[in-house]
Amino acid sequence: RLGEFRLAIKAGVLDIEAAFSSREVTLDFARLGQNTRAVNQIVAFWNANVQDIDKIARTFKERPVITSMKALIGLTLPTITLWMLNKDNPRYKELPQWRKDLAWNIIISDDLPIISIPRPLTYGALFAATPEHILQWLNDNEPDQLTSALKNIFNVASPGIIPTAALPLLENT
Repeated sequence: RLGEFRLAIKAGVLDIEAAFSSREVTLDFARLGQNTRAVNQIVAFWNANVQDIDKIARTFKERPVITSMKALIGLTLPTITLWMLNKDNPRYKELPQWRKDLAWNIIISDDLPIISIPRPLTYGALFAATPEHILQWLNDNEPDQLTSALKNIFNVASPGIIPTAALPLLENT
């Protein structure tokens, strides 16, 4: 954020415009209304989830081509490449689906541990996990892969509605 502020000042932008510009570099957690503030006190990370979806929608609306290209080159292309390398590896097939959905899993050899590099959460679900599910569906003809992709997007993109204090009780039940 500080780097963005400095770049804007160098470009001759007013201080106030530079400040707002710097807030848009990442999620702006200070952006919330009174109702959101109340819900955020009950459901952990609720505002962050809402802001993530809002930021993605605004970014695609403002710069659809650039955003799409960045997502395809930065997320989809590496995912497809890695899937092509891993698809027949038994170690990769044994990984739980949540790990495949949330990270790039690099298998160097059978003797070394699998290296997992986390993907961005919502962008990763849309532009990495979903193409990976589609490729798996095309490769294995497993219809569950398509519903699994939709469930993954829903789980990642929807803010929680259950109060955080109640989650352990529900999970144990």
